[in-house]
Amino acid sequence: MIAAVKIMANCLYRNFDITILGESAPYPVHIAYGDHTAEGRFAHDAELAIWQRFFAALHQPEPGEELLLNAGSALFSELFQTDVRDLWLRARSDLERGTVEGLRLRLAMLPPAVAALPWEFLYDPDRNTLFAAQQRTPVVRIERAYRHLGTARPRKATLPLRLLIAAPEDETAGIDADAEITRLRSALSALPSTSLTIDELRGRVDVLALRRALQERQIDILHVISHGAADGLMLWRDEQAYLAPAGALRATMDQAPSVRLVVLNACHTGRIAGHTPFATLAQQLLQTGVPAVVAMQSEILDEDAITFAYHLYDELATGSHAGAIDAAVAGARSALYARNPDSSAYGTPVLWLNRNDQLFDLPAIAPIPEAPRVSA
Repeated sequence: MIAAVKIMANCLYRNFDITILGESAPYPVHIAYGDHTAEGRFAHDAELAIWQRFFAALHQPEPGEELLLNAGSALFSELFQTDVRDLWLRARSDLERGTVEGLRLRLAMLPPAVAALPWEFLYDPDRNTLFAAQQRTPVVRIERAYRHLGTARPRKATLPLRLLIAAPEDETAGIDADAEITRLRSALSALPSTSLTIDELRGRVDVLALRRALQERQIDILHVISHGAADGLMLWRDEQAYLAPAGALRATMDQAPSVRLVVLNACHTGRIAGHTPFATLAQQLLQTGVPAVVAMQSEILDEDAITFAYHLYDELATGSHAGAIDAAVAGARSALYARNPDSSAYGTPVLWLNRNDQLFDLPAIAPIPEAPRVSA
């Protein structure tokens, strides 16, 4: 039990809300910052040939920093025009003068073809700013339409946070779960036991076993290591591996009200596919009331996933903005970018929110040492 501790204050970040509407290009754009708004148009979507070529390049282990920054610059140049750019310059001035501690870019992309664009690579070429990889300008996906979403779960939590690593047996042998969990535990061992405890669920895990573990252990954070797709996750059923559909996982999460964060280390679970709103797995988990889901929009290497996970939980539990999931993800992305700017890993994780940024109310504790080096 921790007594007489100080609760960390919310980050003094101001929201820069970007909403894109419509059914076909050019899409209407609405911007809100403080007491001001701006309107614009956005002509791109994932169906354009230039973005199809970009997605094809992401299958390479290292697409190259130039290609990634060019894609982010194209998004920036198309979005930040006329009144939208003027309002952004005002917000950036507030940041540079210290009026605000940070600017949180909250993306509400209603057309699926626009949401499918790689917004996590958003890049300002004038200021050489890679938004998602800087802790002062985190990029998040926000879902808030009352038509699709109910009330998010409360953020009150007690330390230690309870983390469950679920690693279903992989019959393809494409995932070395033993090595990944060993290295993940090694990296997280620097965290004090008063801030985070780790449990595991291994073997031929089906949705019912997952639900029991979440309920009985009152898990706060679910971290899954598996294969995935835009609309499902590889689990087991009747002793056979199968792609558990989003609906089954949604039903599981409905019965686990303690869970406030889901991290899906499974390729493509954060990818928008098709033209139906809320069809992707990450979005459907938000509909259960889970406040935050981190999912991968493309492939990610084990070493990058371990680096991301370490810095994510480090920042979330002990960082200067403890409990703030957007700051935690931004810090983890920054570590991936610093590790290898030629890799697309820093833009692969997508943060989806169904509430504000402060995921947990946590007591302040001392920061932990730097992450141990992870050898390839």
